[in-house]
Amino acid sequence: MSIEELASILVQMCDNAEQDKEKSVMPNLFGIRYANEIGNCHAEIVTEANRIDERVRTAYAIEVYKGVRLAKYVIERQSLIDFINN
Repeated sequence: MSIEELASILVQMCDNAEQDKEKSVMPNLFGIRYANEIGNCHAEIVTEANRIDERVRTAYAIEVYKGVRLAKYVIERQSLIDFINN
């Protein structure tokens, strides 16, 4: 996947977050979901996402990087209710 494609996905994830609290974790979730594709390009992806939509702050690069680092330790869940029920 190209940097531009990944940047578009990050912008969409931030736009589609249901609540403000979810918006703040979307860069982490993006990093977890796309860790293999991101590699060491997290800063470039966030910079490109900021060009697409100024609401995506360049400070998100750190949060995306944290998600990439966490990816090998976490399993994505659909919701907290799913987590509690399992």
